[in-house]
Formats: sequence, structure tokens, C-alpha cells
Amino acid sequence: MISITSEQISMLAPNAAAAANGKKISQKNGFVKLYRSADGTYIGGECTGSGKSNYITSADFINENAPVFRCSCPSRQFPCKHSIGLLYEYLAGKNFQECEIPQDILDKRKKKEVQKEKKEQQSKEPKKVNKAAATKKIKKQLEGLDVLDRFIEEVATKGLASLSGNALKTYEELAKQMGDYYLPGPQVLMRELFLLVKEESEQDSKKGLQKSAITSGNIAADEILDAQTERLEDMLLVMTKLRAVSKKGREFLSAKLKEDSVEPEDSMIYEHLGTIWQLTQLGELGLKKENARLIQLSFYVYYNEAKEEYADTGYWADLDTGVISKTENLRPKKAVKYVKQDDTVFDILQIPTLYYYPGELNKRIRFEEFQTASVTKEDIAKLRSLAAQKLPEQLKVVKNQIKNVLSESSVVAFIPFDFLGTCDTKTVLVQGDQKIELKAKKGMEDTVRRLHSMLPQSALSEQVLVGEYFYDHKAGQFCIMPHAVITQNAILRLLY
Repeated sequence: MISITSEQISMLAPNAAAAANGKKISQKNGFVKLYRSADGTYIGGECTGSGKSNYITSADFINENAPVFRCSCPSRQFPCKHSIGLLYEYLAGKNFQECEIPQDILDKRKKKEVQKEKKEQQSKEPKKVNKAAATKKIKKQLEGLDVLDRFIEEVATKGLASLSGNALKTYEELAKQMGDYYLPGPQVLMRELFLLVKEESEQDSKKGLQKSAITSGNIAADEILDAQTERLEDMLLVMTKLRAVSKKGREFLSAKLKEDSVEPEDSMIYEHLGTIWQLTQLGELGLKKENARLIQLSFYVYYNEAKEEYADTGYWADLDTGVISKTENLRPKKAVKYVKQDDTVFDILQIPTLYYYPGELNKRIRFEEFQTASVTKEDIAKLRSLAAQKLPEQLKVVKNQIKNVLSESSVVAFIPFDFLGTCDTKTVLVQGDQKIELKAKKGMEDTVRRLHSMLPQSALSEQVLVGEYFYDHKAGQFCIMPHAVITQNAILRLLY
């Protein structure tokens, strides 16, 4: 029999609006007919809509980890609101008339089974890499790095001020070409640089207004100078990253050509160049885990202006190891209405095969199938037991990653604490005789304020913090952004 929870429906829905609309259809009795198979693997129905005829909707649960939805409506969302409504009908316990599974569904099942068997057979056989195509791609990437080097040298010689007017438009066209060279990673960095340049240019054009604001006392001159200094530091950091990506990428790709070893491997260089991985490739490299159990620690959505896409970001803990990884569901701005949106998850996900992308701490993960289970007190206790690292040891590991210009600039970790409180007007985490300031990252929600406004006093002492280490360049110190507090009974989220 099919087992459905409201949490599963929320995860299966492409976005919150589709989930809400589907629920509304069910509540308003939009379905005129409901069917289910005797073996409990298929449900279907007829739903009224804007068309002349009712929409025929179905959900095939022959694989309960990955149900297949079908609907005759013209919606480009998948699954559509009618499919979600059908699930809410089943969840509500409405009367489903028993039926035979339609022949076209049986045919599609059979076809899918053949495809699955073929895929499994192929996975057992050594994958043949098209060396000619791979070699051609690497040579094209090296050509692109030549173009990138010329750009870096021009900017280094002429200065950042040269990125203006017609020159900037020329360089923006150059950034577009990086995609033709299979270098989306450097392309994004170039766009980040150009956005910072435009922001600085906009501020320059407002100097008259700024002087007036300073004179009237509405803004401090130090604030303007600090903002300008921060932008310049960000520009230099992007330029440093571009040079490092070019240098490391060239060394890596040239070595692969020289050694005639063009097959993919587990290397962070691929991530910096912007490689798009297939799950089969990750599996072949051994970057996977069978039967994983994950629990979400925090969730947020941010818009990456350089990439022109939304990123639904979730941090997850492996209940077996305590390793914290992250999911990033990327939704291009142009197609945001048609790409499934991730959301907060409160249940445990039981995942048959979990895939990892090349990386260091907080590796990016991906999965296709899952089942849900409720979080128990035993699960919470297991999480707390996995958080035992002392602050100095943890900071050492974090610093080793962050100091590398090509590494992630922050690390999420479990941090046991004696108490969270105020010291000299600053909120700090105290562990033994060690303390570190808690602070929100630039552009993120103020979770430090939420610590005081949302959590009970009992949650601020002798608990475990899910915190994000980052380096505050302005203050010249490492800080922690709170994501959640794990008490004996629950995960109290500050980002969700």
C-alpha cells in the first residue's frame, strides 16, 4: 500500500505554490472520480479544470522511492498542481474506487524496467571514455585559459579602473565566450568582478549625494570609505581566484594530456572549471554511499546575480558519521517557474544511493530517490554524540581549508558550547576558556538576533550549535554564523 505524508507531498511538489494549489483543489472537491489499484501501487483521478474536459491525473508508485506522475493538463510544472491534489486526496482518506491498472501504465512500467536492467548491466561493464572527444575538450579548455590569461594580464597592467565604458562591454562579451571554451567556472568569476565594478561605478556617480548626506550628518564618512574598501577587496579577491583557477587548471589539464589520461577523476579542479557531472560519473569514481540516512540542519534560498540563478541550499548531517554535506538545487532565473524548488525538510531521508561531488568539507551531494521517516529522540541523541570536537582543533581544520583561495570560504560544523551570551556588547560562543564571536554573514539573515528572540533560555547553555565558520575581513577574525541549536529533544532552526 502507498504511504504518503504531508512532508512527502511538500518535497514532491515543484514549489510551495503548487503544493498550496494542489491542497486547495482537494479541499474544494475538485476531483470528480478517484481510482486505486488492488495492489496499492497506482492511484488516479479525474479533476475539473479550465479546459472543456476533465484532466486525467495519475501517480504510479511501483517504485515508492520515486513515484511517476502523469496529467493531461497543459502545465509545464512537474508534478502539476492536479497531481499534488491527487496525493492530498489520498492523504485525506477519501474514497478511491478499485480499478485495473491501465494498459498504457503497464506498458510504461515494462519499458522502464527494461531501461533499468540495461542501465544496471551497463554500470557493471567498464565505461569506455571517448578519448578523442575528451582530448578535444581539454585542448579547447586550454585555449580558453589562454584567453583568460590575456584578460588577467590586461587588467593587472591597466588597473581595475580600466573596466569601464566600452572596454567593460568588450570584457562582458569575453565572459560569454568562456562558455564556448567549457569554462563556466571562470565565466562566473568574471561576471562577479564586473558586477562589483558596476556597483563601484554607481557609487562614484552618487558622490555628490554622499557628500550632502555626510554634511547633514545622515551618514558617516567612515561608512562610505569602509564600503568602498570592501568592494575593492572583493574585486582583488576575485582577480586572485581567477589567476589561481587559470594556473591550477592549466597545470592539471596539461598533465592529463601529457600522461594521456583524459578520464575524469576525483579532483576539485573540475569544480573550479565548472564541470557538469552526471551521477553515473560520480558513481564510477566511488563518490557515493549506499543506504544513507540524512537529517536536514538548515535551509535557505539565495539569488546568485553572477550566475543569474536561485540556489536552494540545505545542510544535512549523515546520521551514521556526523559528516555535514549540502544540497544546492540551482534554478535559472529564466526558467524559475518550471524548475522544482527545494524546501525545508523536517523528516529523516532514507536514501538508497547518495552521490558526492568532488570537494573538501561540506561536500555537495545529490540523490534521486528517497523515503521519509520521523525524527526520534534517539536520532537527536546520536547527532549530539557526534559533536565532540574541541574549538581549537576544529578551528585549525577550518583555517586550513579557508586559507586556500580556491576552497569554500566557509565551513558548517557541529560546535558544542557551554553557553551563548553577550560579552562587551558582542554575542559569543563559549567553550571552556575559548570564545568566538557569533555574527551574521554579509547578505544573510540575522540569525544572531533570532538566537535571543526565538530560543528559550535553556537552549543557550550546554547544547550543540550548528554554526558556519567564516573569516570577517573587516574585523580581521574568524566568526560563526548560527544555523541551528541542537538540544536534547529537538533541532531548533534559525534558517529554514
